[in-house]
Amino acid sequence: MIVQIVLVILIIMFLSAGLKVASEHQRLVLFRLGRYLGLRGPGLIVIIPGADKCFTLSIGDQGQLISDGIGKFKNSEVPVEYNEKIYAGEKIKINGFLNQKIQVILDSDQRRVVKCEKCGHEIKY
Repeated sequence: MIVQIVLVILIIMFLSAGLKVASEHQRLVLFRLGRYLGLRGPGLIVIIPGADKCFTLSIGDQGQLISDGIGKFKNSEVPVEYNEKIYAGEKIKINGFLNQKIQVILDSDQRRVVKCEKCGHEIKY
């Protein structure tokens, strides 16, 4: 009898550890055994405890573009999609989620500054 009660408690703990919730403007980035599986959410998400690692990304989170199509958010590298000209190493910000992809834009706080060689004035773009 005691073994059955302990077994039921362990199963309930295992199932509760595998439930995650993402709100409307959030997505869970899911890695299974270190391999990127994609975005999950919004809503209730079931993961496999111990095998799956996940973290939450929200609209407005900031990161850095590492290479073409790869951004780094919260110490994890995830694929991103962008429409404007963004160079590797620049700060990016999450603009939205569409078709299980993270859409990013250049962080507005960081702008490229180029000095004119002739007169020395600065051009910001």
